[in-house]
Amino acid sequence: MFISSAGGLILDFAVQTLRGVAVFQPVMNGVGGNLVAVQASRLSTALHQHGKPGEFKDRAHYYASKICPNPYKVFLSNKNNSSTTRVLLFMSIPGHLTFVFIIWKLAVNHPRISILFVFLYLIAAFIQVAILLYIAQWMVAYTWRHERDPDNVCIPYLTAIGDLLGTALLTLSSISCYKCSSINGSNPLCEDFFQGDMTGTTSLLQVPCLTNLRGRQGLFPATHCIKLVAYSGESKTVQYTYRTCSRDEGDDNGITRTSHCGFIKLDWINQQRRFRGCLHICDKDACNQAYYHTISIWNIIFYLNLLLLLSFCI
Repeated sequence: MFISSAGGLILDFAVQTLRGVAVFQPVMNGVGGNLVAVQASRLSTALHQHGKPGEFKDRAHYYASKICPNPYKVFLSNKNNSSTTRVLLFMSIPGHLTFVFIIWKLAVNHPRISILFVFLYLIAAFIQVAILLYIAQWMVAYTWRHERDPDNVCIPYLTAIGDLLGTALLTLSSISCYKCSSINGSNPLCEDFFQGDMTGTTSLLQVPCLTNLRGRQGLFPATHCIKLVAYSGESKTVQYTYRTCSRDEGDDNGITRTSHCGFIKLDWINQQRRFRGCLHICDKDACNQAYYHTISIWNIIFYLNLLLLLSFCI
């Protein structure tokens, strides 16, 4: 219940910040959960054929129940279990592509599905299924060694872990950036020295940060954080400070090409005037602050998943 609740909290957070993510979540969690359930049932049946719970006729199963299985033996050996693991792992790709096509045709009121999103989605799905199949190899043998029926014990845990991994991986497609603006010190929290997180003002950090694309409707996950400090007038009478995010669109006209200082055109302020200032671009979480780095929620999710996997190996 704790694992599923953690996945639900992440999903609730993602739905509030990532438009359209909810329609993909049942597919991500359902495909991974069903594939690992097939593998767990197959491993359990193989153990039942050789004896009662707690008895091992195959040394490989007993070895897997004591320490973390060798990834090579799980995925690349010539054993039957390894062959089935590879089949289930690569079945996830055409399966997810089929469901993405159905969502693209039937779902309404969601952002346009881009090729980049599909690519990142398939990577997340592949990683999720690979981790689940690896955990299943250990968990079934471990449960059997402690004289428990894996069919009753393992599948609920594996599907719950699948929900947690699927939700976390699906939402890890963009970075977090600070978003604020200040004109002549109108917003002190946005100025240098930056104090947006020292004061506990969570509204300044967008997790994940979403941005517009030229010629496209809707919001899309960002790839870069931006900090802009610009001045207007020869005597620098007005100072503009912006912290926001943007997405690399793959051409030389994009704002994310490179950091630079000099004359800058800011159409959202004045289309006829050029400003003098510096544009700083970075590609790490919360990197458009001033002096120190904070750990984003995505770093926390990653380390929680890592600790969860390590706990199975102890």
